[in-house]
Amino acid sequence: MKNVYLFIILSFSIVFNAKSQTISITSIVAAGCPTNSDETGLELIEMYVDGTLDVTNIKIEFQFNFASNWVAPGNLGVGEVTDTYLYYVNDTDAFASEFPGVGTPATTGFGTILFSSGGGDKIRLVDTGDNDKVLDIYGIDGQDGENETWNFNLSYAQRKMNTQPSATFIESDWSIQPKSTLFGKGTCWTDQPPLNTTITLPNVLTLSTSDFSEPKLNSSIWYNASSASLQFSKLTGVESFALYSISGKLIMKETIDTQKGEIQLSHLPSGLYFVVVNDHRSYKFLK
Repeated sequence: MKNVYLFIILSFSIVFNAKSQTISITSIVAAGCPTNSDETGLELIEMYVDGTLDVTNIKIEFQFNFASNWVAPGNLGVGEVTDTYLYYVNDTDAFASEFPGVGTPATTGFGTILFSSGGGDKIRLVDTGDNDKVLDIYGIDGQDGENETWNFNLSYAQRKMNTQPSATFIESDWSIQPKSTLFGKGTCWTDQPPLNTTITLPNVLTLSTSDFSEPKLNSSIWYNASSASLQFSKLTGVESFALYSISGKLIMKETIDTQKGEIQLSHLPSGLYFVVVNDHRSYKFLK
């Protein structure tokens, strides 16, 4: 199969401040567009920095489906980033159109995306300041992925809940949509809605987006803004809950007091949170 590549000059700059942790690839999108002969539409890589990380020495590297060498267009950025989703895209205008309100100029980088038309390419994050240590990877190094189940050609892949960055590709850590899932999707197709109606960004690492449901006042759990607490009702027996931040950090996990019927959250900062009851019923709420 003929392989077509997209080359764009890198320009990415981020400056933040604070502490130190990890970075992971959370979403990969390779959308197609009929206006281009190579069917190249919006392509992007979403990453999440957990804690604070200096990204000055971090590079995104690409390996074509048939190749064994890695190509790095340039460094990811400059300076420290804290608890932030980063977006590396081949078209900033298309990104803003397909995913309005998701990225900002400070968190969205415009640069080279090297995906072949056959798919099956590999992506990894490396630390050039630490002997090119691999921080996270998608795809199997040196393997032609064109006919593999992790091929994301004209499709997308998202890291699953409660998984961590790894120097070795773990396919079970990913939700990978079949090839050509995004064919005909997106605003570059006539009269089609944006990609955010198909793909949820940011990809929160604690819960599958298909499990999200907004708690209502007649549900067994809801957030009471006036008292800054989670309220529980209709409890039967012993129930447990786990509270996660949008970044996927476990904030608290304990048994619900069936007599008290609430969990006080006034000590937590404002933001989006996710609560899982009995390890399977999940809700999201904004504090």
